[in-house]
Amino acid sequence: SESPVSESPVSESPVSSAPVSLAPVVSSDAPSAASAPPAETSTGEAGSTAEEASAEESTAEEVLEDEGGTDGVEVVEEECSSIYELASSDAAFGTLNQVIDAAGLGPALKMPGTFTVFAPLNSAFEKILTPEFMDKYLDPVWKPQLQDLVLYHLLGLEVYSSNLSDGLEAPTVNFAKETIVVNLDPPRVNDNSIIQLPDIEACNGVVHGVSEVLLPASVTSDIVDLGAASEDFSALVVAVEAAGLVDTLKGEGPFTLFAPTNDAFAALPEGTVEALFLPENRDMLVSILTYHVVPANA
Repeated sequence: SESPVSESPVSESPVSSAPVSLAPVVSSDAPSAASAPPAETSTGEAGSTAEEASAEESTAEEVLEDEGGTDGVEVVEEECSSIYELASSDAAFGTLNQVIDAAGLGPALKMPGTFTVFAPLNSAFEKILTPEFMDKYLDPVWKPQLQDLVLYHLLGLEVYSSNLSDGLEAPTVNFAKETIVVNLDPPRVNDNSIIQLPDIEACNGVVHGVSEVLLPASVTSDIVDLGAASEDFSALVVAVEAAGLVDTLKGEGPFTLFAPTNDAFAALPEGTVEALFLPENRDMLVSILTYHVVPANA
């Protein structure tokens, strides 16, 4: 089971509750005509941030205004495609396009912006799209987790391959704002997702085709795992273990846990926690902890 989601995506369109068919698109993962040639990567200092890597953009109108106007010459703007339109038209991203549609994120990826998308190629999805995975994440109940998976591949600013440096860390736009790490030689994301098709430009950002699907904590971890990974919930983890609820909270779900922090436990009257941990008070402890759990993505 995955961690609950409390935030909303950038933009969302309704998704029908009817079953959605999603199958990996077989292709050579070759770049389309929209793909730009690979750009030379930088070997800047480790630990650079994506904010330092991003360059400001100017529109054609702004440039002409700075140079004294158009002098009566009609400006013809070149047509360009949004990130969503690129994914829709490029066979190498056929499966990604289906996942975006199933998550209801097409409108968000058509919006104006300066996004960077590390876009898994069809062959990347073939490695994870088992029948079990598809049955789960195409169920509308798990739509927030599918959205979180897609948004984990997005940055909120443009980063071209020439901006990359070894050890660069950047926050994604997924619900937990999880960070990805970029390394060079070869250029890759989170150590194993190789950047194979860099610098495909769109109206609202840039796309890099990558060899592996990036997996956020909402896909890889259950509620107990997330609690154990945070120092803020160490008291809660001990309480869950004392109540014998570990297996329950590792179950299929979905669950939403309103998780008391260590400070919340410390604020209880003196001796309360110790008393709740006594074997004879286990039922009371179970009742208190399950009062914090909602059996839904809420």
